[in-house]
Amino acid sequence: MRVVDITHFYNRKSGGVKSYLLSKAEFFSKYRDINHTIVVPGEENKRERIYNTEIYYIKSPEVFFWKPYRIIRSKKDVLEILRLVKPDIVEVGSPFFLPKIVNEFKPNIGYKSIGFFHSNLETSFYSVFRHRFKNNFIKTVLRKYTYNNYKDFDLILSPSEFTKRYINNVGLENVKVVRIGVDTNIFKPEDKKNSKLDLNLPVDKIVLLYVGRFSKDKSIHELLDIFNTIDYLYRDRFFLHLVGGGPEERKLEKYIHSKNYRITPYINDKNLLRKIYNSADLFISTSRSDTYGISILESQACGTPVLVYSKTSFSEITYYTELISENKYMMIKKLTEFEPSKYSPSELSNFIKENFSLESCFENLLKIYYESQEF
Repeated sequence: MRVVDITHFYNRKSGGVKSYLLSKAEFFSKYRDINHTIVVPGEENKRERIYNTEIYYIKSPEVFFWKPYRIIRSKKDVLEILRLVKPDIVEVGSPFFLPKIVNEFKPNIGYKSIGFFHSNLETSFYSVFRHRFKNNFIKTVLRKYTYNNYKDFDLILSPSEFTKRYINNVGLENVKVVRIGVDTNIFKPEDKKNSKLDLNLPVDKIVLLYVGRFSKDKSIHELLDIFNTIDYLYRDRFFLHLVGGGPEERKLEKYIHSKNYRITPYINDKNLLRKIYNSADLFISTSRSDTYGISILESQACGTPVLVYSKTSFSEITYYTELISENKYMMIKKLTEFEPSKYSPSELSNFIKENFSLESCFENLLKIYYESQEF
């Protein structure tokens, strides 16, 4: 079987989608009967190989408000690669331009097209503008755009039941849930105190951790608002560790009214990332736009509990449900009451192993691929 993945959400500092694709490449390398290709934007046209997967970079322009992400615009280059590979399945991981391009070429080449719903435009839009333009007109426009871009896929994949319900409400019915997994051989518990000491983090404070993109669509400023509040109320109790990169990176320091924080640039080293997860007492995310959360899973795999919002996909993958919050005021309250000793690293790690291991999740995806060939 020949599988092509194509997306815009891929660059040297990108997160969830890139992790998903590289993990898929590693998993597929164990199967001799699978030929895997990844097509992504880049600074120039080039090819490289990882495991047994061929990665094609198509020269694409940067989006000025979305740097360092780029948008593939060249139909000619996409068609050339698809004709060369002759795929059985093309999985599209972006709602912009690519769905139309891939579905246009489908009759001529003869593959099945699958759209993975990695990004919810509606919730991302609201997060970027802090709900200032939340009205029925905007809602209708965004949902119509989503419908028009996904309606021609043979199958739509959703990483959560929460997102599946949204896709169904848009008017799209042919949806299957595919859980995203993490490598539990890498992400696992280590001694928390030693991890803090190794990273020169305070052992006498509750270390809060965020790993991800520093952007408005992730509601990063809301997270900082919450930290500023609890740091004001409990000056010597909390320490915030922010790990990642993104368009808001240079603005973060002016929003934090405290010295109890550290900003660590984007990390590609999984072993170092494991230590960072283990050095935290609590992972915190205020995102309402994510369709799934690899960092949420990785944190729990390392035994660190997570504090998230309820009306998101995160609530489906959070083991300690008492840490799920309705709004930022509830989140602040839960932080003030948080006691690390109440939460078991081994229970968290076992929960992820049993439900979100990389192997089981990709085996399920592979089963869906083979089933898709029959319709």
